Amino acid sequence: METILTTVEDNILDALTFQLGSSSNYITERKSVSFYATGSNIYSPGGTTLLKFNLTDDSAWLDPSTLRLQFKLNNGMPGEVLRLLNANPANFFRRVIIRCNGVLIEDLDYYNRLTNMMMHLMPYHKKLNMAGETFPIDQQIDPRNPGNFYNQFDYKNASPIIRQNESITIQMPFLSGLFNCGKYLPLKYLQGLSIELIMVSHYKDAALMTQSMYDNVIPEPLWSITEPVIKCQVIQIDNSLQNGFTQRLLDGKSFPIHFTSFVTQIANAGNTPTPVVSITRAFTRLKAAYITMFKRIFRSDPGGATNEDALRTVECEHLGNAKEATLFYHPQYVYNGSDVGNAITGDQIDRPPRGYLQAAEIQGYYEYNPKCEVSYQVQLGSRVFPIMEVKTSQEAFYELLKTVGSHELSSTYALDILPREYRSWKFIMGVSFENAPGSSFSGVSTRNGDLLTIKLKGCRHVNAAPFAGFDALPYSEPEYIYVVLEADMVMSVSDVGIQVFD
Repeated sequence: METILTTVEDNILDALTFQLGSSSNYITERKSVSFYATGSNIYSPGGTTLLKFNLTDDSAWLDPSTLRLQFKLNNGMPGEVLRLLNANPANFFRRVIIRCNGVLIEDLDYYNRLTNMMMHLMPYHKKLNMAGETFPIDQQIDPRNPGNFYNQFDYKNASPIIRQNESITIQMPFLSGLFNCGKYLPLKYLQGLSIELIMVSHYKDAALMTQSMYDNVIPEPLWSITEPVIKCQVIQIDNSLQNGFTQRLLDGKSFPIHFTSFVTQIANAGNTPTPVVSITRAFTRLKAAYITMFKRIFRSDPGGATNEDALRTVECEHLGNAKEATLFYHPQYVYNGSDVGNAITGDQIDRPPRGYLQAAEIQGYYEYNPKCEVSYQVQLGSRVFPIMEVKTSQEAFYELLKTVGSHELSSTYALDILPREYRSWKFIMGVSFENAPGSSFSGVSTRNGDLLTIKLKGCRHVNAAPFAGFDALPYSEPEYIYVVLEADMVMSVSDVGIQVFD
């Protein structure tokens, strides 16, 4: 040991170093600015659904980390409270498109589902901090008795409520690779940065249905967005540095900006316990894939319907975690209609976090069975990931931790997913394709037309049975599979325009 220690070089500690740190006096000003939406000032699924913002400036540089969408959410139901899915304001938007000088930079489809998935991969307390910008989730009102209050201090259980005829102003950060690239964006050279947000198709895609809405006593949940504005900060740099950047472009050089973006593709699972999904998408460097499942949750028609069409009208839209944007389905999440559902009493039901429900209305519960494990493997060309098939939920969670870089015991980064949640409504399968995780451009290339094939098995509960009298409606197999591909991208800013390389 002593021999080895003699080769170690001594360095002066920072506590004994009295050299002053470097400064950034070339930044002459930082200010907060607002960009307003073009066109209408009122947006809803029943009206104008496209919010568009144009961020332009002849000299400022945008700090994208400060970018927020601020808007006022209005309850349009007189005499009724508005209950939302959770505290994520991205639930109102199905798609986000970012362009520079008319060139498509990012197209984030299924944006509401994507953001909820990524938020499950965040630490719990980070989400609590984010809730400070979105919805107050400390104390909620009982929707069945507006005079009573009950506490919902847990973010995961929060179902934000807006009282009758009221509005609330909230802010939404953007899940965007470009806006999280860590670089200031030169608005002058981008020649027009536009952000388009397309809202969900129906009011109920972002809000919960109540029994009164099912019985047509009151209309479906009505809400609208008004006064949308982009809040952010921009900086000004001194003329000598600004002229240096301009001269670089005039010399035919460019500014490459590296970022990571997401592409979501959806496939029909065919209600089979062994779905196979094939995807063709060309990337220079594919980093990872996140695979999730979805199934619409139904309950028995209180009117005693006897045909499948009538049964399908009673989708469990009062369950906040049973929506397309929030349900990352696992077959161990079962509900009434199974051969075990009617035997479960209220005391035995593990209630998924979806707000206040009476015991008689609880249709979903979690039942663990080791014989009901989903296994999967991904094939890309001639390679398979991982080499051996993932066969248990424990191993699937381990693969997910590796994908997000949180598998080391010394890591303080924790996912906001409890074990029973992972086996019921937060089931996210992760596959990493990186050779050197943490390094840029270490993923695999799919430019040669390699087919990405996802093979799943065991997507059926061991007690699987269809709804009584409806053999065509099996209750545990998934209907859809969502695949989120994460890839490295580069935006090149030059004197001739903007180019994107993926």
